[in-house]
Amino acid sequence: MDFFYHQARWPSGFDWSAPADLARLRIGATRSTTIASSIQTGIDQHGAHLVETPNSDMTMEALAFGRLDLGYSNGVAGWAIIRAGERDPAGFGFAQTPVRSYDYYTPNSAATAERYPALMPLLDQAIAGMVADGTVDRILKAHSAAE
Repeated sequence: MDFFYHQARWPSGFDWSAPADLARLRIGATRSTTIASSIQTGIDQHGAHLVETPNSDMTMEALAFGRLDLGYSNGVAGWAIIRAGERDPAGFGFAQTPVRSYDYYTPNSAATAERYPALMPLLDQAIAGMVADGTVDRILKAHSAAE
C-alpha cells in the first residue's frame, strides 16, 4: 500500500512498516472505489480514520491543506494528479511498503495471492529489486519529464 504525504507534515519523510504505524492518522481515499472499501476494515482495526473524498484530486488537495495526514494513491497516478493540480511536487513525498507487509489488500491482490500463492514471494522479490536498483525511481522520473 502506497501513501502520499505532505512534506510540511513530515519534513523527514513518512516511513511505515506495519499497520499499527497508521494509528490515529487521517487517510484519504476516493469514495466508492474498491480500495476505499477494502482498506476500511484494516484501517479501523488499527485506529486510523478513512476519509473518503469525491476524487483523487480532492484527496491530494486535502493532503496539501493539512486536512489529511496521508493520501492513498498509486504512485504514477498520484504524481500525475499532483502536477495536474499545479501543486509543487517537491512539497509531497511518497511512502511505499512492500506488497505483503500489511494485512489489507485490494481484491485483485488478494485474488492473485489466493490463486497463485507461490507467485507472491517472487513478486515481492521483483518489486524490492526494482526499488533497490532505482528502476521505480527512473520510471517515475520518466513519467514526470513526459508531462
